[in-house]
Amino acid sequence: ICEKSLSEYLKANMEISLENLDLLLQANKDLSKNSFFKNNFEKIDNLLKEIKICDPAIGSGEFPVEMMNIVSNVRFNLNHFYKRERSRYSFKLNYIENSLYGNDIESHAIETAKLRLWLSLILDVDDYNKLKPLPNLEFKIVNGDSLLTVQVDLFNQEILNDIEKIKSSYFNETNLKKVKTFRNKLNELFNQIYEGVDNFDYNINFSEIVNEGGFDIILS
Repeated sequence: ICEKSLSEYLKANMEISLENLDLLLQANKDLSKNSFFKNNFEKIDNLLKEIKICDPAIGSGEFPVEMMNIVSNVRFNLNHFYKRERSRYSFKLNYIENSLYGNDIESHAIETAKLRLWLSLILDVDDYNKLKPLPNLEFKIVNGDSLLTVQVDLFNQEILNDIEKIKSSYFNETNLKKVKTFRNKLNELFNQIYEGVDNFDYNINFSEIVNEGGFDIILS
């Protein structure tokens, strides 16, 4: 499912043959002598770097983790065309930071998914002294009932704008005091929109993606 989804995403954004897609998705494949990849490696790498993925029933995180591994392997295959060193760890961290979003109605499933992402990430760490903490994912992998919706209107648009601004600062914040302050403020703003009900709406919780054109891949 993950390979098929990624193939469709690449085909939708560039001209690439099925043969080259098959080569690209193979782990540890030497692509250096392939003229197509010589001419298009930067475009492919940027498409994978900027990809936005959502799993609306993330469960234990099996699909997102597998997608992360595939994306990281493909970008690693493109290292032949770059003069600087690039690691799978950096690709996975970028995926977690910029690409992955998800939701589940079960709170324990959310925590399991975060743990699987963390364990998969540290497998590719060469120097544990350079290991970064897992980003604050509470507002990217979200617990709630996605069957319920909220109307976005003039009355809550300003609140939504504030949410997006705070989320951009909260995500990579490591100061515990600031993390707590940002988290409390975000929860307060979400409660205003949802009027205290534990709801989840993609247009609200992931507005920064929806308002910019939406997700590239939705796993289901």
